[in-house]
Formats: sequence, structure tokens, C-alpha cells
Amino acid sequence: MLASRTPYAYPIALGVSSTLFALVHLPWGIAFSAMALLAGLFYGTMAGRTPHLDRAIAAHFLTNASIALCLHSPLA
Repeated sequence: MLASRTPYAYPIALGVSSTLFALVHLPWGIAFSAMALLAGLFYGTMAGRTPHLDRAIAAHFLTNASIALCLHSPLA
């Protein structure tokens, strides 16, 4: 977890970064942006609890890949 002098630094950083992540996804609609906010909280928690950012990046990649496969599948 992030080392800081204040105990609220990590939750504030997580909230701000997740909100920015949701705003970046706003062009795809409000519902998608709300899901991106939750995903941002998940990815941020994942990245903050371990020193390995690659796990959060892999989770984001797998999420995007599964959405792409579902939207472009012949069964969709």
C-alpha cells in the first residue's frame, strides 16, 4: 500500500483516480461510465495493495477483451 503521512491519502487518491477513469469512459454513456467507476475502484485497490501494477493492467486487458468478444461475437 502507498506509504504516506496521512491515513486518508490512499482513499482520496483512489477516489480521484477512479472518478477520472469514469470520466474518460463517459463518451460511451452514463451506464458504462458508472461501471468504469466501479472497475476503477477495483483496479486501483488491486494496484494499491501490491507493488505490481501489471496485475491491474492484466485485469483491465481481460475486461476489455471480454467486452470486445461479447460485442463482436456471432452470438451477440
